[in-house]
Amino acid sequence: MPKERTNQEKSPIEKEHWEGQMLGQIASLLVKENLISPEEQILFLSLANRGE
Repeated sequence: MPKERTNQEKSPIEKEHWEGQMLGQIASLLVKENLISPEEQILFLSLANRGE
């Protein structure tokens, strides 16, 4: 039976990928709910990608 890995056992690359996916979903939801514009979504994701 394989062990499931916890967040602490994930590599930094896996964590970064997961965080990027979550930020993308959050930004998409904000646009869908008309809380931010698509232009602001792009800005949000570019800042998140740079780590700011």
